[in-house]
Amino acid sequence: MAGALFDMERAAQKGALEIVLTATSRLPLLDCFVSGSPLTSGSKKAIMSKTTGKPMMLNSNPAQEKWQRDVRTAVGSTYHGELLRDVPLLLVCEFEFLRPSSHFGRKGLLGSAPRQKLTKPDVLKLGRAVEDALMGEVYADDSQNVVVLCSKGYAQRMGVRVRVWRLDL
Repeated sequence: MAGALFDMERAAQKGALEIVLTATSRLPLLDCFVSGSPLTSGSKKAIMSKTTGKPMMLNSNPAQEKWQRDVRTAVGSTYHGELLRDVPLLLVCEFEFLRPSSHFGRKGLLGSAPRQKLTKPDVLKLGRAVEDALMGEVYADDSQNVVVLCSKGYAQRMGVRVRVWRLDL
């Protein structure tokens, strides 16, 4: 139901896990894979504009803008629904990274190689970059994401699988 408000009391009774399990039992509104090297939405730096004399905020990582453009392009070719407004959403981002060569020996993956990616980048900052990129493409405002799940791990390809569900609580 368009325009429905998120019922925090009902959500608290159900619990986040139950909300996720209920939502993911349906097909997502968006399900796409974005190839490339995931980048974080990190800190910003303030500089003074030479033309206006006013401070401007710039991304400290200029490559992040290209990554967010790549996310928007992949989403734009997959998502053909209307821009979601005032609807509670579940956002799931599964980031995939290639294993470093130090994880392998002559016979394949070393037993000492970690099962999970425990090194940088920070998974929350990765998620923030995707969340920001989806704004204006899938939803009007990232504050509509009332549940966000992000994970990172090793895989055969680099990128992120992005899925969005509508939460009807």
